[in-house]
Amino acid sequence: MCDSFEAAALNGSDSDCYRPNYKLEYGIEEDSMHFCVNGITRFIQSEGFKWFDKWSGPTELLNTKDSIIARFANEYSRYINGEIDMELVNQSYKILRIK
Repeated sequence: MCDSFEAAALNGSDSDCYRPNYKLEYGIEEDSMHFCVNGITRFIQSEGFKWFDKWSGPTELLNTKDSIIARFANEYSRYINGEIDMELVNQSYKILRIK
């Protein structure tokens, strides 16, 4: 809600570098889809939860060089300190079609 980026964007774990370890492709066959679902589940359990743990607190977000919010860390810092830029919040609401 404090990001000035004018589009919906996710800051999240990326599976690209993990693809050799997890089979995330599927075809039209039901078994293929089940195999992919199992791969996604394993990826989330093995990699995704660690990613969320790493980035779940403001200290890591604000003080780590490779932070997922590095491009808007100043805005985030003001936001968590109660200095809310309602223009950015309203922009986020509009982009996400909230309200």
